[in-house]
Amino acid sequence: MPERIVFSDASEYAGAGYIVGSNNVAHFMWDKSEKTKSSTWRELKAVSNILQSVHNQLSGKLVKIYTDNQNVTKIIRKGSMKSELQDIALDVFNICLDNNIVLEIEWIPRDKNIQADELSKIFDFDDWGVSDIIFKYFDRLWGPFNCDLFADSRNKKVSRFFSKFFTPGTSGVDAFAYDWSAFNNWIVPPIYLITRVINYMLICKAKGALVIPKWKSAVYWPMIVNRLTYEYKDYIKDFREYRNPKSFFIKGSDENSIFAKQPFNSNVLTQWKQFEELANDSRFAKIVSALPSIVEASSSKSTVKKYKFYFGKFRIWCSDCQLEFSPANSTTVCLYIGSLIQQGVGVSVLESNFYSIKWYHDINFKYNPCSDKLLSNILEGGRRILSKPINKKEPITTDILKLIVSRYGSEHDLSNLRVCLLCLLGFSGFLRYSELAKIKRNNIVFYDTHVEITIDKSKTDIYRRGNTVIIARTGNETCPVKWLKIYLKLAGLESDSDYFIFRSLSFLKSQGIPRHMLQIALEPEAASIYCQTFPSPGSKDITETGSKYVVVDIEVGRGTVDITVHEKLIDGKLKELVKANGKPIGGTSVDKQFYQMMTDVFGVEILQIMKSDYPICHLELVRSFESVNTSIPLGHEIAKQYHTDIKFQKSCLYEVYYTDNENVQYTDEDGCNLLGEAILDIVYPTEHSREMKAIFHFGDTEFSLTAVDIESSSKVKKFFEIKD
Repeated sequence: MPERIVFSDASEYAGAGYIVGSNNVAHFMWDKSEKTKSSTWRELKAVSNILQSVHNQLSGKLVKIYTDNQNVTKIIRKGSMKSELQDIALDVFNICLDNNIVLEIEWIPRDKNIQADELSKIFDFDDWGVSDIIFKYFDRLWGPFNCDLFADSRNKKVSRFFSKFFTPGTSGVDAFAYDWSAFNNWIVPPIYLITRVINYMLICKAKGALVIPKWKSAVYWPMIVNRLTYEYKDYIKDFREYRNPKSFFIKGSDENSIFAKQPFNSNVLTQWKQFEELANDSRFAKIVSALPSIVEASSSKSTVKKYKFYFGKFRIWCSDCQLEFSPANSTTVCLYIGSLIQQGVGVSVLESNFYSIKWYHDINFKYNPCSDKLLSNILEGGRRILSKPINKKEPITTDILKLIVSRYGSEHDLSNLRVCLLCLLGFSGFLRYSELAKIKRNNIVFYDTHVEITIDKSKTDIYRRGNTVIIARTGNETCPVKWLKIYLKLAGLESDSDYFIFRSLSFLKSQGIPRHMLQIALEPEAASIYCQTFPSPGSKDITETGSKYVVVDIEVGRGTVDITVHEKLIDGKLKELVKANGKPIGGTSVDKQFYQMMTDVFGVEILQIMKSDYPICHLELVRSFESVNTSIPLGHEIAKQYHTDIKFQKSCLYEVYYTDNENVQYTDEDGCNLLGEAILDIVYPTEHSREMKAIFHFGDTEFSLTAVDIESSSKVKKFFEIKD
């Protein structure tokens, strides 16, 4: 039995692990070069760092480490041919040898390694430090320092340091658990800990150099400066102030940490504070008052507009609650963000509210309450509560493929066979759907032992060389080559055809589906067949032989209603007992008038020949007359109703297409092009379905689309130029 159990994991920006039954947690950020390494390298390095961080607790014991990377278990047991992985494996061996650790390692599924996975996703935004030049200056001035109180293995300035988590070389975790009076301390704490640091130094009677921002509105400032005399407190023996410390701080290991994206250019952590005393000076007042508008121009107009909108809501809320909003304190913002979370707003709305408050305080010379640690925790908690759970994909197995073949592998049903073939080709050829959808018939070449498929464009080339995929014949029931040949034969696609093999089955061309396999069914028959194939729970009896039922065809756009009666026969066919009829309001009455007009123009004999010998031409002729119903006069408006189809939907996308072709049915047909799109953001997403209204206005040279969210009354309007 192992005496210690350790769990390990690594994310794209950090590694972490913990010892079961203790509070010993190891955590370390990856630097820029380490983040580019493979996942196996990071997982293996995490194991090495964890052992190095907590070796004192594991010394002389039988230790079992769990990891969710199978390669790591093999490398630690047998080594690796890759030198960089072998070096880490040797580091693990030497750590165990030096500390008399008997190591066992075992793989576990990711869903059994949840706690280590969450720890590895902790992002250290305070992963920054002071430049070595600055430290050496103060070390000569007030040193030598022999303890760095807030550091990690990368940014430590002296050999003895305390860290937030266990990390290689640390002298201890949580600096507040130790007596500082024994050291000459170098202290660069996170901003939210400054007050606690000052209090603890007074309690311990510690000495050292404390690096803090000159932030006069901060809660810790009265602990440093006497408010009456504006002089530093007696326990501050000496000080140095940097007014423009461009080279004072250095960024951490990640590009998103503090000071990483842009040079630090203000009075030690606070922006604009040097202007506060000048705002009332007549010489500079005009200049200072103009600076916020200049800063506002640093963001796009749409971003500023969004921030103003959400900050207006915060201001109204504060007014209703009789709370100060300018400046707001962290308690007020915490209450406001908490109320939004309880309302169940979307994550994007929650973040927009938070960043609008932060933005307002940044540009108006006020203390920023959004830097409060408690508020950061509330915001992160809101993100987790309001975000949708991630449904991880289950792996496809051969047993699943066999079930798919048994259900959809029909040699006579092209629709079901297509589903079966998509799964088989995707599995055997490591093909994405985007690649499958672009396969043409002339991209496929059959051989005695295999089939060769040419992929014109591929997003990834990890599993193959070049642009061809070779799939072998297996001879079993799930053989993809066998089902591909059956599918192509059933679809009637010749070997030199340039048609996509997985094109929508409703897409017909003269050389597409063979004539003997094509049948034309009218709407009532099509509806009846659909209900026979997919009966609803209350109408399953219509699938029984001899059953009789009514088919009602309601066309809202035309304002017509047609009724017919069908009977299910023994051979599965349908018998029409009563012809479709809606009398004056029936579609057949309207159609008869149209057909009579065509008879007067073309003659009865010609129409009968077309209907019997050339049914497709006859159908297109009827459609061309019916298309007159879709003509729209200039200046006319059309309103359509839509509904959201998922819970907490955040936006609705309206795509507008145009074409010069006639009788277009589908947007993916040749000659049909995207003209533009309009996006309606749903300000407060809800679980229930939302009603949306789209109003199309057709002008002379352009037309507009106005989309309206009925519940919130929010809207968006976009103009589209009609192409020549």
